[in-house]
Amino acid sequence: MKSYRNFQHLLTASLLGLLCLFHTTSAYQNGAPDSAEICEKLSPKHGVDPQTSPSPYSVNVNRNSLNGGEKLTITLQAPSESYFKGFLVSVKKAGDAKAPVGKFDISGEQNRTGKSLKCFGLPKSAATHIDGSEKKQVSLDWIAPNEDLSELEVV
Repeated sequence: MKSYRNFQHLLTASLLGLLCLFHTTSAYQNGAPDSAEICEKLSPKHGVDPQTSPSPYSVNVNRNSLNGGEKLTITLQAPSESYFKGFLVSVKKAGDAKAPVGKFDISGEQNRTGKSLKCFGLPKSAATHIDGSEKKQVSLDWIAPNEDLSELEVV
């Protein structure tokens, strides 16, 4: 009887330990939450250190200049032998770590892969994934604001 109780205690402790491991890894399968910390750092908070080597993924835009109110298509692409499961994107003035500009227009086909976030009180100022499926490429439409558009960066 005593060995059975010891086994129960060991099993319970092991299960609790596994649950703690699962709890410390936060993967946002349904996209990044509306959170000031996530918006500020644009870091997914998956419980691992950020990558320091160059990214194998590419971020491309369909035009080099635009006016206020015009649409820019931002395309995220994985290398041919790879894929990605999630993304978090914002457009900011170069050198300004906090202030996103413009808004994402997530509609139609894009509704199947992304959703917009409200960062720093600005609706639709960032975009994230809606599921953890494997993605080779995602295109997002961003609408430019009616203000100075020099030196913007996609982050």
